[in-house]
Amino acid sequence: MIQTDPATSDIQQSFNNSALQIGISLGSAFGGIVLSQTGTVSSTAWFGSALVIVSLLCAVFSLTRKTTKKEGATAKV
Repeated sequence: MIQTDPATSDIQQSFNNSALQIGISLGSAFGGIVLSQTGTVSSTAWFGSALVIVSLLCAVFSLTRKTTKKEGATAKV
């Protein structure tokens, strides 16, 4: 992230850290909901694996879509 835009790297890293913390809290919340609704710990593994598959599909979609270059952008060497 620092190499993409050094001027805003501190903001990018703070957003990355915030997203990580939000992901941890959402995972804990969803795990607690699943556990309270089903009553079995093994169901949390199934729910977690479903979330991993959805995340993998999102990552594949993100990496395979075409990107467009911005007008006036120059490549740095």
